[in-house]
Amino acid sequence: MDSLTQARRFYKYAKAIKNRELIRLPLYITERCDSRCKTCHIWAKRSQVDMPVEMIRNILRDAAPDAVVTLLGGEPIMHPQIEDILELLRGREYMLVTNGMNPERVESLVTKYSVPYVILSCDGTWEAYKNARGVDNYDNVVLLLKNLRGKTKASISYTISYWNSREELLKIVQLCKDNGATIDIQVYDVVPYFNNSATPTMMDIYKADDVIGFPFNKILRLHSQGMRGECTLPCYAARYSCQIEANGDVQACGRRYNLLGNLNTQSLAEIWNSPSTFEVQKKLVHCNGCWGTCYRGVEMGLTTLIPKFVLEKVMG
Repeated sequence: MDSLTQARRFYKYAKAIKNRELIRLPLYITERCDSRCKTCHIWAKRSQVDMPVEMIRNILRDAAPDAVVTLLGGEPIMHPQIEDILELLRGREYMLVTNGMNPERVESLVTKYSVPYVILSCDGTWEAYKNARGVDNYDNVVLLLKNLRGKTKASISYTISYWNSREELLKIVQLCKDNGATIDIQVYDVVPYFNNSATPTMMDIYKADDVIGFPFNKILRLHSQGMRGECTLPCYAARYSCQIEANGDVQACGRRYNLLGNLNTQSLAEIWNSPSTFEVQKKLVHCNGCWGTCYRGVEMGLTTLIPKFVLEKVMG
Protein backbone atom coordinates (compact mmCIF):
# COMPACT_ATOMS: atom_id res chain seq x y z
CA MET A 1 0.00 0.00 0.00
CA ASP A 2 1.61 3.30 -1.09
CA SER A 3 1.74 6.44 1.07
CA LEU A 4 -1.12 8.20 -0.75
CA THR A 5 -3.39 5.16 -0.36
CA GLN A 6 -2.48 4.93 3.31
CA ALA A 7 -3.28 8.62 3.82
CA ARG A 8 -6.66 8.28 2.11
CA ARG A 9 -7.48 5.20 4.16
CA PHE A 10 -6.52 6.98 7.38
CA TYR A 11 -8.70 9.98 6.50
CA LYS A 12 -11.68 7.79 5.58
CA TYR A 13 -11.62 5.85 8.84
CA ALA A 14 -10.75 8.86 11.01
CA LYS A 15 -13.76 10.70 9.56
CA ALA A 16 -16.02 7.67 10.06
CA ILE A 17 -14.90 7.23 13.66
CA LYS A 18 -15.47 10.90 14.47
CA ASN A 19 -18.91 10.95 12.82
CA ARG A 20 -19.98 7.36 13.62
CA GLU A 21 -20.41 6.55 9.93
CA LEU A 22 -21.21 2.94 9.10
CA ILE A 23 -18.61 2.27 6.41
CA ARG A 24 -17.81 -1.42 6.94
CA LEU A 25 -20.51 -4.09 6.75
CA PRO A 26 -19.68 -7.75 7.46
CA LEU A 27 -22.84 -9.59 6.37
CA TYR A 28 -23.18 -13.24 7.38
CA ILE A 29 -25.72 -13.99 4.68
CA THR A 30 -26.09 -17.75 5.25
CA GLU A 31 -25.35 -20.49 7.76
CA ARG A 32 -25.02 -23.12 5.04
CA CYS A 33 -21.49 -24.48 4.64
CA ASP A 34 -19.84 -27.39 2.85
CA SER A 35 -16.53 -27.20 4.73
CA ARG A 36 -15.71 -28.76 8.10
CA CYS A 37 -13.27 -26.27 9.61
CA LYS A 38 -11.90 -26.84 13.09
CA THR A 39 -11.59 -23.09 13.63
CA CYS A 40 -15.29 -22.57 12.87
CA HIS A 41 -18.23 -24.84 13.64
CA ILE A 42 -20.94 -22.94 11.82
CA TRP A 43 -21.28 -25.96 9.53
CA ALA A 44 -22.47 -27.98 12.53
CA LYS A 45 -25.41 -25.68 13.25
CA ARG A 46 -28.77 -27.35 12.82
CA SER A 47 -30.30 -24.11 11.61
CA GLN A 48 -29.63 -23.21 7.98
CA VAL A 49 -30.73 -19.58 8.09
CA ASP A 50 -30.39 -17.40 4.98
CA MET A 51 -30.54 -13.61 5.11
CA PRO A 52 -33.46 -12.34 2.98
CA VAL A 53 -32.51 -10.28 -0.07
CA GLU A 54 -34.90 -7.53 0.99
CA MET A 55 -33.09 -7.28 4.33
CA ILE A 56 -29.81 -6.77 2.45
CA ARG A 57 -31.45 -4.11 0.31
CA ASN A 58 -32.56 -2.24 3.42
CA ILE A 59 -29.10 -2.56 5.00
CA LEU A 60 -27.49 -0.97 1.94
CA ARG A 61 -30.02 1.84 2.07
CA ASP A 62 -29.06 2.73 5.64
CA ALA A 63 -25.28 2.38 5.32
CA ALA A 64 -22.91 5.02 3.96
CA PRO A 65 -22.77 5.04 0.12
CA ASP A 66 -19.09 4.08 0.18
CA ALA A 67 -19.51 1.37 2.83
CA VAL A 68 -17.47 -1.74 2.09
CA VAL A 69 -19.62 -4.87 2.23
CA THR A 70 -18.15 -8.28 3.01
CA LEU A 71 -20.26 -11.33 2.14
CA LEU A 72 -19.60 -14.08 4.68
CA GLY A 73 -21.16 -17.27 5.95
CA GLY A 74 -21.11 -20.18 6.15
CA GLU A 75 -20.33 -20.34 2.47
CA PRO A 76 -21.92 -17.29 0.76
CA ILE A 77 -22.33 -18.86 -2.66
CA MET A 78 -24.59 -21.51 -1.08
CA HIS A 79 -27.20 -18.83 -0.39
CA PRO A 80 -30.20 -19.81 -2.57
CA GLN A 81 -30.44 -16.24 -3.91
CA ILE A 82 -26.75 -15.42 -4.21
CA GLU A 83 -27.20 -14.16 -7.78
CA ASP A 84 -29.90 -11.70 -6.67
CA ILE A 85 -27.55 -10.49 -3.93
CA LEU A 86 -24.63 -10.01 -6.32
CA GLU A 87 -26.88 -8.13 -8.73
CA LEU A 88 -27.97 -5.89 -5.86
CA LEU A 89 -24.32 -5.16 -5.08
CA ARG A 90 -23.29 -4.46 -8.67
CA GLY A 91 -21.28 -1.25 -8.82
CA ARG A 92 -20.56 -1.18 -5.08
CA GLU A 93 -17.31 -1.92 -3.28
CA TYR A 94 -17.63 -5.38 -1.76
CA MET A 95 -15.79 -8.60 -1.02
CA LEU A 96 -16.92 -12.17 -1.51
CA VAL A 97 -15.36 -14.58 0.99
CA THR A 98 -15.46 -18.18 -0.21
CA ASN A 99 -13.84 -21.52 0.55
CA GLY A 100 -13.61 -22.20 -3.20
CA MET A 101 -14.97 -25.72 -2.94
CA ASN A 102 -17.01 -25.09 -6.06
CA PRO A 103 -14.44 -23.32 -8.27
CA GLU A 104 -16.52 -23.39 -11.44
CA ARG A 105 -19.43 -21.72 -9.66
CA VAL A 106 -17.20 -19.08 -8.08
CA GLU A 107 -15.53 -18.26 -11.39
CA SER A 108 -18.91 -18.07 -13.14
CA LEU A 109 -20.33 -15.67 -10.54
CA VAL A 110 -17.23 -13.48 -10.60
CA THR A 111 -17.41 -13.20 -14.38
CA LYS A 112 -21.17 -12.68 -14.64
CA TYR A 113 -21.46 -10.08 -11.87
CA SER A 114 -18.02 -8.45 -12.09
CA VAL A 115 -17.28 -9.26 -8.45
CA PRO A 116 -14.56 -6.73 -7.52
CA TYR A 117 -12.79 -8.66 -4.75
CA VAL A 118 -12.63 -12.36 -3.87
CA ILE A 119 -11.14 -13.67 -0.63
CA LEU A 120 -10.29 -17.37 -0.60
CA SER A 121 -9.99 -19.09 2.78
CA CYS A 122 -6.85 -21.24 2.85
CA ASP A 123 -4.96 -22.35 5.97
CA GLY A 124 -2.13 -24.33 4.38
CA THR A 125 -1.20 -26.66 1.56
CA TRP A 126 -2.56 -30.18 1.01
CA GLU A 127 -2.34 -32.02 4.33
CA ALA A 128 -2.30 -28.88 6.47
CA TYR A 129 -5.39 -27.58 4.67
CA LYS A 130 -7.22 -30.85 5.22
CA ASN A 131 -6.13 -30.98 8.85
CA ALA A 132 -7.35 -27.43 9.57
CA ARG A 133 -10.46 -27.36 7.41
CA GLY A 134 -11.61 -30.99 7.44
CA VAL A 135 -11.87 -31.35 3.65
CA ASP A 136 -9.47 -31.84 0.72
CA ASN A 137 -9.75 -28.59 -1.20
CA TYR A 138 -6.29 -27.05 -1.65
CA ASP A 139 -6.10 -27.82 -5.37
CA ASN A 140 -9.34 -25.91 -5.95
CA VAL A 141 -7.90 -22.86 -4.21
CA VAL A 142 -4.82 -22.97 -6.45
CA LEU A 143 -7.01 -23.41 -9.53
CA LEU A 144 -9.15 -20.43 -8.59
CA LEU A 145 -6.16 -18.19 -7.96
CA LYS A 146 -4.91 -18.94 -11.46
CA ASN A 147 -8.30 -18.63 -13.18
CA LEU A 148 -9.35 -15.43 -11.39
CA ARG A 149 -6.16 -13.56 -12.20
CA GLY A 150 -7.04 -10.53 -14.27
CA LYS A 151 -10.77 -10.94 -13.58
CA THR A 152 -10.90 -9.65 -10.00
CA LYS A 153 -8.69 -8.72 -7.06
CA ALA A 154 -7.90 -11.96 -5.29
CA SER A 155 -6.66 -12.54 -1.77
CA ILE A 156 -5.99 -15.45 0.54
CA SER A 157 -7.30 -15.38 4.11
CA TYR A 158 -4.97 -17.49 6.23
CA THR A 159 -5.77 -18.31 9.85
CA ILE A 160 -2.87 -19.14 12.15
CA SER A 161 -4.05 -22.00 14.34
CA TYR A 162 -3.08 -25.17 16.18
CA TRP A 163 -3.52 -27.08 12.93
CA ASN A 164 -0.92 -25.40 10.70
CA SER A 165 2.63 -24.06 11.00
CA ARG A 166 5.06 -21.28 10.15
CA GLU A 167 6.25 -23.34 7.18
CA GLU A 168 2.71 -23.59 5.83
CA LEU A 169 2.24 -19.84 6.14
CA LEU A 170 5.39 -19.22 4.12
CA LYS A 171 4.18 -21.62 1.42
CA ILE A 172 0.89 -19.74 1.14
CA VAL A 173 2.78 -16.43 1.01
CA GLN A 174 4.72 -17.77 -1.97
CA LEU A 175 1.52 -19.07 -3.59
CA CYS A 176 0.07 -15.57 -3.42
CA LYS A 177 3.21 -14.01 -4.87
CA ASP A 178 3.21 -16.50 -7.74
CA ASN A 179 -0.40 -15.66 -8.62
CA GLY A 180 -0.51 -11.92 -8.08
CA ALA A 181 -2.71 -12.23 -5.00
CA THR A 182 -2.49 -10.56 -1.61
CA ILE A 183 -2.76 -12.26 1.77
CA ASP A 184 -4.67 -11.43 4.95
CA ILE A 185 -3.48 -13.15 8.11
CA GLN A 186 -5.84 -13.89 10.98
CA VAL A 187 -5.02 -15.54 14.30
CA TYR A 188 -7.48 -18.14 15.56
CA ASP A 189 -9.77 -16.70 18.17
CA VAL A 190 -13.01 -17.58 19.90
CA VAL A 191 -15.96 -16.14 17.97
CA PRO A 192 -19.44 -16.82 19.38
CA TYR A 193 -21.13 -16.92 15.97
CA PHE A 194 -18.78 -19.71 14.86
CA ASN A 195 -19.58 -21.90 17.89
CA ASN A 196 -15.89 -22.47 18.57
CA SER A 197 -14.46 -22.63 22.06
CA ALA A 198 -10.71 -23.34 22.10
CA THR A 199 -8.50 -20.96 24.08
CA PRO A 200 -6.57 -18.80 21.60
CA THR A 201 -2.89 -18.98 22.57
CA MET A 202 -1.39 -18.79 19.11
CA MET A 203 1.65 -16.82 20.25
CA ASP A 204 2.86 -20.07 21.81
CA ILE A 205 2.96 -21.74 18.38
CA TYR A 206 5.23 -19.31 16.60
CA LYS A 207 5.96 -15.67 17.24
CA ALA A 208 5.81 -12.78 14.82
CA ASP A 209 9.60 -12.74 14.70
CA ASP A 210 9.46 -16.10 12.89
CA VAL A 211 8.29 -14.28 9.77
CA ILE A 212 10.86 -11.47 9.74
CA GLY A 213 10.57 -9.29 6.67
CA PHE A 214 6.97 -10.27 6.00
CA PRO A 215 4.61 -7.25 5.69
CA PHE A 216 2.33 -8.52 8.45
CA ASN A 217 5.21 -8.94 10.87
CA LYS A 218 4.46 -5.73 12.79
CA ILE A 219 0.79 -6.59 13.22
CA LEU A 220 1.57 -10.15 14.30
CA ARG A 221 4.06 -8.85 16.84
CA LEU A 222 1.44 -6.41 18.13
CA HIS A 223 -1.02 -9.30 18.42
CA SER A 224 1.46 -11.35 20.45
CA GLN A 225 2.22 -8.41 22.75
CA GLY A 226 -1.47 -7.76 23.29
CA MET A 227 -2.27 -11.39 24.07
CA ARG A 228 0.55 -11.40 26.64
CA GLY A 229 -0.87 -8.24 28.24
CA GLU A 230 2.17 -6.16 27.31
CA CYS A 231 0.27 -3.35 25.59
CA THR A 232 -3.17 -1.80 25.20
CA LEU A 233 -4.79 -0.24 22.16
CA PRO A 234 -8.05 1.68 21.77
CA CYS A 235 -10.69 -0.06 19.64
CA TYR A 236 -12.85 2.08 17.37
CA ALA A 237 -14.31 -0.69 15.22
CA ALA A 238 -17.81 -0.40 16.70
CA ARG A 239 -17.99 3.24 15.55
CA TYR A 240 -17.69 2.38 11.87
CA SER A 241 -18.76 -1.27 11.68
CA CYS A 242 -21.21 -3.82 13.04
CA GLN A 243 -21.68 -7.53 12.46
CA ILE A 244 -24.98 -8.47 10.86
CA GLU A 245 -26.02 -12.11 11.05
CA ALA A 246 -28.28 -14.22 8.86
CA ASN A 247 -31.20 -14.02 11.32
CA GLY A 248 -31.03 -10.21 11.38
CA ASP A 249 -29.15 -9.82 14.67
CA VAL A 250 -26.92 -6.74 14.72
CA GLN A 251 -23.85 -7.12 16.94
CA ALA A 252 -21.62 -4.20 17.90
CA CYS A 253 -18.67 -6.60 17.84
CA GLY A 254 -18.38 -10.17 16.59
CA ARG A 255 -15.92 -11.00 19.34
CA ARG A 256 -17.66 -9.50 22.39
CA TYR A 257 -21.23 -10.06 21.16
CA ASN A 258 -23.09 -6.94 22.22
CA LEU A 259 -26.53 -7.34 20.64
CA LEU A 260 -27.76 -3.95 19.43
CA GLY A 261 -31.04 -5.06 17.87
CA ASN A 262 -32.63 -7.17 15.16
CA LEU A 263 -33.48 -6.12 11.62
CA ASN A 264 -36.77 -8.00 11.67
CA THR A 265 -38.16 -5.44 14.12
CA GLN A 266 -36.06 -2.31 13.49
CA SER A 267 -34.22 -0.70 10.58
CA LEU A 268 -30.44 -0.58 10.64
CA ALA A 269 -30.63 3.23 10.87
CA GLU A 270 -32.84 3.00 13.96
CA ILE A 271 -30.50 0.52 15.61
CA TRP A 272 -27.32 2.41 14.69
CA ASN A 273 -28.63 5.80 15.86
CA SER A 274 -30.17 4.64 19.13
CA PRO A 275 -28.74 6.00 22.43
CA SER A 276 -28.08 2.44 23.65
CA THR A 277 -25.85 1.76 20.62
CA PHE A 278 -23.94 4.96 21.27
CA GLU A 279 -23.31 3.90 24.88
CA VAL A 280 -22.04 0.46 23.80
CA GLN A 281 -19.69 2.07 21.27
CA LYS A 282 -18.22 4.36 23.94
CA LYS A 283 -17.55 1.43 26.27
CA LEU A 284 -15.94 -0.75 23.60
CA VAL A 285 -13.24 1.85 22.90
CA HIS A 286 -11.51 0.65 26.08
CA CYS A 287 -12.28 -3.06 25.65
CA ASN A 288 -8.85 -4.44 24.66
CA GLY A 289 -10.46 -7.89 24.80
CA CYS A 290 -9.16 -9.23 21.49
CA TRP A 291 -6.40 -8.72 18.96
CA GLY A 292 -8.00 -10.04 15.80
CA THR A 293 -7.25 -8.15 12.59
CA CYS A 294 -10.76 -8.96 11.35
CA TYR A 295 -12.12 -6.78 14.15
CA ARG A 296 -9.33 -4.35 14.99
CA GLY A 297 -7.33 -4.42 11.77
CA VAL A 298 -7.68 -0.69 11.11
CA GLU A 299 -6.38 0.34 14.52
CA MET A 300 -3.61 -2.26 14.49
CA GLY A 301 -2.56 -1.26 11.00
CA LEU A 302 -2.54 2.45 11.81
CA THR A 303 -0.54 1.83 14.98
CA THR A 304 2.24 0.34 12.87
CA LEU A 305 2.40 3.66 11.00
CA ILE A 306 1.84 6.28 13.70
CA PRO A 307 2.41 6.40 17.48
CA LYS A 308 -0.47 5.19 19.64
CA PHE A 309 -0.79 8.50 21.53
CA VAL A 310 -1.25 10.30 18.21
CA LEU A 311 -3.92 7.79 17.18
CA GLU A 312 -5.80 8.31 20.46
CA LYS A 313 -5.58 12.11 20.20
CA VAL A 314 -6.79 12.23 16.58
CA MET A 315 -9.57 9.65 16.97
CA GLY A 316 -10.85 10.94 20.30
